Amino acid sequence: MTDGTRHRPDAERTDPLIYTQEFSMLLGRAQRAPLIRRELSEDYVPAGYSADQVWDALTVIRRSQAIVSPDTHHEGGATLAGWHTVPESTAVALRQIAALTQRGSSLDGMVSERSGRRFITQQYVEEALTNLLLDAFPSTYEQVRAALLGEAAPADDAQRLALNFHRIMNDMEDFAGTPFDASLLEALYDRLTQGVSQVPPMKLQHSPLEPLYQLGSTDPAHADQEMLEFVADVANDRLTEPAEHPILVSMLVNCQFWHHPIFPSCNNLMGCIASRLYLYRHGYPVFRYVPKIYLLWAWKQGRERSPRGYRLEESYAPDGRLGIDWTAYYDTVMQLMLEHVRTMERTVGSLKAVDDRTMGRIDDLPDLNARQAQVLRQAVVDPGREFRIAWHQREFGVVYSTARSDLEKLTKRGFLARTMSGSAYVYRPAKGLATLISHG
Repeated sequence: MTDGTRHRPDAERTDPLIYTQEFSMLLGRAQRAPLIRRELSEDYVPAGYSADQVWDALTVIRRSQAIVSPDTHHEGGATLAGWHTVPESTAVALRQIAALTQRGSSLDGMVSERSGRRFITQQYVEEALTNLLLDAFPSTYEQVRAALLGEAAPADDAQRLALNFHRIMNDMEDFAGTPFDASLLEALYDRLTQGVSQVPPMKLQHSPLEPLYQLGSTDPAHADQEMLEFVADVANDRLTEPAEHPILVSMLVNCQFWHHPIFPSCNNLMGCIASRLYLYRHGYPVFRYVPKIYLLWAWKQGRERSPRGYRLEESYAPDGRLGIDWTAYYDTVMQLMLEHVRTMERTVGSLKAVDDRTMGRIDDLPDLNARQAQVLRQAVVDPGREFRIAWHQREFGVVYSTARSDLEKLTKRGFLARTMSGSAYVYRPAKGLATLISHG
């Protein structure tokens, strides 16, 4: 005989929701990949329960397992805390991005060979351009590109900012050992805004996550010291418990500059610089060239598509308990970022293949000594490189006359172009150097 009540539908409906088969399937689905409210199908709603009950129970469980961000934002009189989980899809993407961008990776090696002043990628230009736009310094792709490459003197504030931004990115190593504190952020801001004459009104400056985060409507004359200290605490990993992946913490560093007008202007550019510096110090130098703000803005405008079809505005959602779930947002950004890093690896790899073929021909050039061949190899991978006689002396341990003779002979053969800088000769790679080498 069987218990007469065991299989009655009414009795089954008194069982807790979380023990039902449907809910177990739903929980497993959420652990594998992000899940937003509109994706809750009837397959996950047990008989006797509503979809709202199921979603609320899932949110409570996920929230109890989540990482809560130390930053908050205000809505009315309430303070909303951000939180997110790290489903398997996000964790896999993070591991893949980290493997591609960490110091010592193949991509890092290729970028390091070419990381002179003239190394840029399309994504890098677009990142600078997007930050300028949001900071109320609109420009064009070609104008920003010319500024980064130093092809012409900056003609306006946008180009000055672009060039200053590029120089900071190239000089990250100079800041690697400096304490990450408010003083460093202020020094970087001064360097970024050097030569800039206009400060746009705060109402013209935008956040990529408006209207959730906004830069505000005031125009402070000085940096907000309390917020600078908060950014420093985040960047020193004092506020993330349990510890998060550095790439996710870098997102948190970045978004502080969207919450509040920390500086009178250029908060998007400063957020970009601060987050890249954080990643550089944690062993991810390639991130100087990886887009982030561009991805968000392009996603918002529909020019970048979420792999799961999420709109930016639905990738974060209030949890009904004074919190906001950012899980789908972080997952989408990581998926888009991974795609761009892979594209960058293919692009730089193609460039390396061309450079390698060119450098292979250097050994076949007649009447070159080993020092001159090495100069040409460096010129090929860094077209913006400057060679000076004093440097040549130190690098190869030769006397002045030998160093000058080496560089002059390369100039006479058309491989280098000689100019003056003060009273010293400066030698730069000639335009079309690869073609010149190919023709001997």
